[in-house]
Amino acid sequence: MIEPCAGAQIGVASAKAFTGQLTALYLFALYMSQVHGTTYRGARLYQRAYVCARQLESLLTYEEDFEELAKEYLRSQDFLFLGRGIHFPVAL
Repeated sequence: MIEPCAGAQIGVASAKAFTGQLTALYLFALYMSQVHGTTYRGARLYQRAYVCARQLESLLTYEEDFEELAKEYLRSQDFLFLGRGIHFPVAL
């Protein structure tokens, strides 16, 4: 079984769990492309995943800014999440 290490689940369905599973599936697909010798496309996808990981890592340096935003919107009653394409289930 693939363990996404996404942390504890609090809700029935969460964006964190969905995104973790999607990432695990994506990495598995990259591995299978290597196994089957279709490395050109797989290498390009791996490169994109690596760049994405570095970008996410750089976002973590803004922890204090995110904390301020969280405090600002803590008491909000309504919030609108937008998503299209593959991101639509995450927005739900």
